[in-house]
Amino acid sequence: MNLGVGMKYTERWEVTPEMTAIAVKSGDSEVFSTPSLLALMECSAYMLAQNGMDRGMTTVGTKVSLRHIAPTPLGLVVWAEAKITRIRDNTLDFFITAYDKEGIIAEADHTRAIVNRRQFIRNANQKQ
Repeated sequence: MNLGVGMKYTERWEVTPEMTAIAVKSGDSEVFSTPSLLALMECSAYMLAQNGMDRGMTTVGTKVSLRHIAPTPLGLVVWAEAKITRIRDNTLDFFITAYDKEGIIAEADHTRAIVNRRQFIRNANQKQ
């Protein structure tokens, strides 16, 4: 693994109709939904982690504490910056801040577990 505390990654998305609260059934407004915001934020942490993973390894989200602070309308660009705050055993902790052109729209603490991709899928498939 080639990751360190303080490393950062930024993911950018444009808010599309499929990402609104109405579309994902989390509300009745045409604004960037909290579930879509969470996906953006988790994506930024995942991409940061994947850039340093050993072959055959991946990360999976295990915990998140999210504060959605401000609404973002359809069509705006949003971005999330993930920063590694702690590495211990097989877990990575992140602090993630999300923005639109007006400023901060959300903050989150997020934990991801490092797993063997093949074993993880095997465990999931045993549930069928």
